[in-house]
Amino acid sequence: MSSFFGHCLVIERDIFFLENLLKEVDSTDETFLVTKTLADAFNILKRPQSRIKAIYVSLSFGGPDVTQFIIKAQEMGDIPVCVLVHQERLRLSEGELQRLGAKDQVVCPEGRDALLAQLKKLFPERHNWAKISVSPEEKGTSLDLLDQDFMPIGTDAFLLTDKCFFNVFLRIGENRFLKILNAGDPFDSDFAEKYTAKKVSNLWVKKNEHHQYMHLTEKNAASGLARLAPDAGKRIAHLGDNVAKALGRVGLGEDNLLYADRFLGHTVSYLRQIRTKDGGAQKLFEDLARAEHPAAVSVIAGLLAQELGFESTKAIKIIGLAALLHDVAIYQKRAKFPLELVEDLTGEDLELFHTHAADGVKILTDMGIFEEAVIQAVAQHHQKHSIQAGRATTLISEIVAASDLFCHFVLNSPEPRLEFFLNRKLADYRPQIGDAFEAILKRKSRSAS
Repeated sequence: MSSFFGHCLVIERDIFFLENLLKEVDSTDETFLVTKTLADAFNILKRPQSRIKAIYVSLSFGGPDVTQFIIKAQEMGDIPVCVLVHQERLRLSEGELQRLGAKDQVVCPEGRDALLAQLKKLFPERHNWAKISVSPEEKGTSLDLLDQDFMPIGTDAFLLTDKCFFNVFLRIGENRFLKILNAGDPFDSDFAEKYTAKKVSNLWVKKNEHHQYMHLTEKNAASGLARLAPDAGKRIAHLGDNVAKALGRVGLGEDNLLYADRFLGHTVSYLRQIRTKDGGAQKLFEDLARAEHPAAVSVIAGLLAQELGFESTKAIKIIGLAALLHDVAIYQKRAKFPLELVEDLTGEDLELFHTHAADGVKILTDMGIFEEAVIQAVAQHHQKHSIQAGRATTLISEIVAASDLFCHFVLNSPEPRLEFFLNRKLADYRPQIGDAFEAILKRKSRSAS
């Protein structure tokens, strides 16, 4: 969970539990908001952007007060409420819980882990592979289905497993599909290669099955990190691909933002893992070379932020999120957008390029759930640093902008122009941006020369 997905509100005054909890929950914690009074809790709930997803309220406030609090909280929305019971003898019966209006109780909790365990009960994994079954469409026949019900998945993604856990389609025209796999079918050894050879870059799955696919790639990335697997970077890039596609083509829904947050968390963990490894950055560039543009920019921005001294997970995730969403207005209007440089764009592509920063700001502002730093970076990611011109950009904005340019001029360019990027393009930004890239690339920094 994060600020753009939601928080859990904890209202507690039991001194012993509170001390333990506050040792584990600091200002950087993105899951729990802790308050010591019911009045403060109400003030938080009244905020339109509070995004409270669950409430824990302590019985130490007394039964009548807790009852009144739960009644008022439920008037504000359908938010599950759990009570915290600090003595076994005060454990509530099912009938007492129902009369209180509480969803459940946590008895004798010792700290944050007990609350997290209860969260898993409140919000069980919604994306379970077992729920996918063979859909009614016949394989090998042309079908009239709606484009809006489908989600494209990169063909090479099907190399990850030897068994298909979802129904797979080939799009053969507008609202026309051919079913090529049933859920549960085995893959041929050359399944992905066969379609890649035919220049089929995407296969299609139904959107209601897409969350299961996202869950698989997220678990795959987490597994690679946990085992320090040599292909962990590739797994994270693959997860970033699918997150970027989902945000651009399905939308900024709660589920997609949750997976974006998980992708950003895995990115931070991986960047810390490679920080001291020789050649770690070069391997990362290789993993990102074929990634979706927003995903690649996001990971590069995290790498650059780390080099510039951003240490907290929250700060790096904010920067990564801004990078992930910097072109959100483009991808909400166009599934594919030319990656050419602006001077090579014409017509509608050029017009969309010129308006996408402002349009992106409107999209994110209207949602009312994003950090101001994210919105500002989207607004400024094509602006140059120019205090004299009266439009000084923020450091976060410049990190996103420079990472975007690195992907265009170096990472994804058929003819990488590293020297031009370092010596000409970065001259428009703060000197420390260029120095950080020099350090990442293991070159002598310009400020030291």
